[in-house]
Amino acid sequence: MLNLRRLLPCSFAIVASLCASTAYANNGDPVAVRRWPDGALSIETHWGLHVVIDPSERTEKLLPRKPDLVVRSGEKTSVQLGRKPNQDKPSRTNDGKDPNSVTVTSISSGDGGAQLLSVRVDGASLLFVPHQVLAADRIKDIAVSAQQPDLLVLSTSDASMLGQAHVTKFVTDVRAKRILLNVSGDLDKSVLSGFQTAIGTKKPVTTVGHNTLAISKPVRRRTLDRSRAKDAKPGMVEVITLTDKPWKMPEGLSKLFVAMEKSCRDSQKVFAKLSTDQMNFKPANGTHTPRWNTEHMMGRQLQFFSQIYNKVDPAIPVLNLNPRQMPEDYRFAHPDWDGKEEARQMQRVSDFTRRFAYLLDGVDVNKRVAGSPWPSLRALLEQMFRHYTEHTANTVKKFSLPGFPEK
Repeated sequence: MLNLRRLLPCSFAIVASLCASTAYANNGDPVAVRRWPDGALSIETHWGLHVVIDPSERTEKLLPRKPDLVVRSGEKTSVQLGRKPNQDKPSRTNDGKDPNSVTVTSISSGDGGAQLLSVRVDGASLLFVPHQVLAADRIKDIAVSAQQPDLLVLSTSDASMLGQAHVTKFVTDVRAKRILLNVSGDLDKSVLSGFQTAIGTKKPVTTVGHNTLAISKPVRRRTLDRSRAKDAKPGMVEVITLTDKPWKMPEGLSKLFVAMEKSCRDSQKVFAKLSTDQMNFKPANGTHTPRWNTEHMMGRQLQFFSQIYNKVDPAIPVLNLNPRQMPEDYRFAHPDWDGKEEARQMQRVSDFTRRFAYLLDGVDVNKRVAGSPWPSLRALLEQMFRHYTEHTANTVKKFSLPGFPEK
């Protein structure tokens, strides 16, 4: 097992005391909303689902991976996209029983044309309004059906549209907590100022120099900064602008990330071959099950990086899925998951870490980072690299122990 006591004598006890075994909690997990050229938008969930709205051919080539669902604002839509544990591919379902699913529903603007898109995922609600809907006076008639989304996205090719009375009335009626302006071309400061005045917000515009925004539903979680609840009050709505280009990771940091990610993938290859029975194998010598090793490796990386990210953006909660340390105290988080699903869980954490790595912008890898118990970001990244290697090697030794299931 990784010996953090030697590395972190003061902070290890504090970290370990927080590591209670928990089930996978999707409600409140962070969702990434990304802006792309030609007005396209994408949603990436913590469970690994990828939904893209109005992509052009150019946008599709820029996406980090192929979307699981493409939605067009001009089409009527009602779909629930999900993937249950131990299933290889996402599917469309409307059974309402998949807590990790994304539900996309269109709301008619009343003219039979473009649709607003209501998206619900991990407890958060998002409302996407295309240009064609903003241009229609009828938008004011549908405000009642779209109350208080966690994010309202206004897409338009004409920035002056933001000053139209029917648009600002719609925005104030909806009472969104945060508003993302997806405007083609340059957005004049006077237009922004006029929009803020019209909707009555006193918060300064949040200008982001890349294309990704974290969204989550505030939940009763001890580690979540609940100050975001203020956003729902009059005058506290946050207006946000993004570019349409991803954040570029500095070369030095990138090398450390790539090494950690490769170590994680190599580990996944070992565990993905194991059956549920093999994952649950309890060695007679009192050491941990293979499943504990996957939960422990995943849990450590998830907690350590979410601690750092949370300090920069409270929309990223501190996510603690660490299992109990001692074999006699440990309980399976997911006893029915096969090795392939546990490997996916490891990959989901790897994706989470890179997805929100823009929050490391400007960080000196050789210095301590706010929110982290580690002496430096480099120390954390290098130890995560070794952590996967060590625990995977320990697990492989269990395959030759008496009683290890053949399949």
